[in-house]
Amino acid sequence: MPRSGKRPEGHAPPAVFVHGYSCSSSHWLQAEERLGDRFDVWRLSLPGHNDVPPPEGRVLDIAACADYVAARVRETGRAGARLIGHSLGGMVGMRCVAANPGLFSALVLVDSFPRLGAPAPFSKSYWHGSPPQLKGRIVRQMMNNRRKLPSTLWESVVAFDGTPYLAAMPIPVRGIYGDRGEEDHERLRNLLVGFGLGAVPDIELHIIRDAGHFVMLEQPAAFYRLLGRILQRLARTDVSELL
Repeated sequence: MPRSGKRPEGHAPPAVFVHGYSCSSSHWLQAEERLGDRFDVWRLSLPGHNDVPPPEGRVLDIAACADYVAARVRETGRAGARLIGHSLGGMVGMRCVAANPGLFSALVLVDSFPRLGAPAPFSKSYWHGSPPQLKGRIVRQMMNNRRKLPSTLWESVVAFDGTPYLAAMPIPVRGIYGDRGEEDHERLRNLLVGFGLGAVPDIELHIIRDAGHFVMLEQPAAFYRLLGRILQRLARTDVSELL
């Protein structure tokens, strides 16, 4: 599990960053640079991505990814990890928290939804101001990675509905989403609430201006400033109160 070279003081639960479908843990490189002095940052690659092989003896799907994440976190012997999941990484997080009570203390969804079919404008991966060079790099990387993945992973994404997991979520959930260039952020929050995120008992939703689905890559300064504040507030909560 790649991790920050900086070690914050104390033994606070790690912040575990999980990437999206056919993406890469490299999308979280700035987490180490921007947050590594305050938090124990771990970037985790899902099975079938980067150099992590698919699971042996079972199909690669969301359930297999969730089991893999839980196993890697459990190996540390440190309960109460904060899981930050982008897109598929957030779906994996929903399943992972439900299947492993006590292992995580918070879930941060980064442009992640309980199922496919998010309402406009969240149905768009990019917005009119997305940098063409960044878009091109992301598309090329995803197309190359997708060729190496079995169809079972995408099929599980299509079939996934995380709403029951969210409704029973025992820990705080925080969401960070790109606004796709839309001005009315309150309307966007209401759309997210209506799409299933409102089922979470303890939920906060944040919108980043001038960003799309890859919000942490389009607006890294604003994104990590916000995420740092979120993690700091979560760190003040007694983990025992959440479990």
